[in-house]
Amino acid sequence: MRTFRGIAAIFLVVALAFGAAGCNSDKGIVARVNGEEVTQEQFDRYYEQVVTQMGGDLDEETAIEYKRQLLDLLIESMLVTQEAEKQGADLSEEAVSAGISELSGGATDMAVIETSPDGLILRETAPGVTVEQVVAATEARLTIPANVPEMAIA
Repeated sequence: MRTFRGIAAIFLVVALAFGAAGCNSDKGIVARVNGEEVTQEQFDRYYEQVVTQMGGDLDEETAIEYKRQLLDLLIESMLVTQEAEKQGADLSEEAVSAGISELSGGATDMAVIETSPDGLILRETAPGVTVEQVVAATEARLTIPANVPEMAIA
């Protein structure tokens, strides 16, 4: 019975992959989103990363569920990326990294910046970095407290 369930589960994953791809008959393509393709090779590479992060061996049911969720996530990610590009967003690695730093606050190479409901607050500067240098390098408006200490590096 377990073998039958395993075969049925594998069939389900294949059916889901082809269903998500619009019943695509192209070999090696697991999904096509507005003309952009996800190849089997790409999908397998992402899946292996997930399995590695989860500690390795997965039972058949878990593997099937992870593959389904991964395919859904890849399709959703492609749709979001396509819409962002259509809206004119800069999705370069540099722009994304800068945006994450700006939104999340935290330690950068130059300073510790904290987020608050009122905006960004400069909390500490890196050794040898002045408040003025941080302000000049930061596009977002910063709140500067009266005393901004230098980071203690151990």
